[in-house]
Amino acid sequence: MVSCSLLEYLALKAKCEYMSDLRFMHVEERWLREFILRNRDDFTQEEWKEACIYLTGQKASTEDEAIGTILHRWTDTKDRPGMNHRTDMNCRTDRQDKI
Repeated sequence: MVSCSLLEYLALKAKCEYMSDLRFMHVEERWLREFILRNRDDFTQEEWKEACIYLTGQKASTEDEAIGTILHRWTDTKDRPGMNHRTDMNCRTDRQDKI
């Protein structure tokens, strides 16, 4: 079982210096789907909903809705202001670390 919050764990996996860096990241959909499959039960419904708000700015009423929104919005840069619109981006905007 993971002993930190979902957002802390994502920031750690993404090698973010600050958790707020997560908001400016784009991840590969395949990586995120695998992460969810492996780690979904390690985090509470509230953590998924909190992560949804933090990462996408969208409120979700259920865990499934939160995960679906994260999948759509965190992997799709065209919906995120200030992001590069290239769909092959899978790294931080300030350096080339991949997650």
